[in-house]
Amino acid sequence: MIIETQENEKVEIVIHRHWAAIINLFAFVFLMAILPIFLFFIMQNYLLISVGAMNLFIIGSSIYYMFTFNMLFIGWLDYYLDSAVITNERIIDIDQNGLFNRTVSELHFSKVQDATGTQKGIIQSFLDFGDVQVQSAGTQKEFILDKVPHPYKLSKLIIDLQQQELNKLRTDNHDAAARDESDGI
Repeated sequence: MIIETQENEKVEIVIHRHWAAIINLFAFVFLMAILPIFLFFIMQNYLLISVGAMNLFIIGSSIYYMFTFNMLFIGWLDYYLDSAVITNERIIDIDQNGLFNRTVSELHFSKVQDATGTQKGIIQSFLDFGDVQVQSAGTQKEFILDKVPHPYKLSKLIIDLQQQELNKLRTDNHDAAARDESDGI
């Protein structure tokens, strides 16, 4: 997805979910993939199954594999297309949910109140990934970036960019007030 930026806006970082976020899916699909092989071995060596029943099992297994690898593809697509774009003015969160369902949310730094990085458990600590919660003054109270790499560095970057945006707004307001004073308003 192409993000359109404003005139003076520049992309600071593009974040995708950590690779460990998809390991569970790969492990599950691997286990599902070896199940028909295991059943085929048992049927061929320990059960007296007719050739017709074995052919039916092979056709059923083929359909099973088609659905299993379709599930893997949709899960990988969901993982790959989930991203967040952080510019010097806002955070844009892109969540892909299935094939045809995408949610794009944005939060301007002028509405950011706080950003917190969290890591839960030994795996997230060891692999340095976790969640970043961004507190907002807008209608959406909490903005969550799930399973992103380096959550503490990312939350610090968000706070730093928020401070830069607030300083820029203060300077712009001060300059506007000074112009108004000089114009006699």
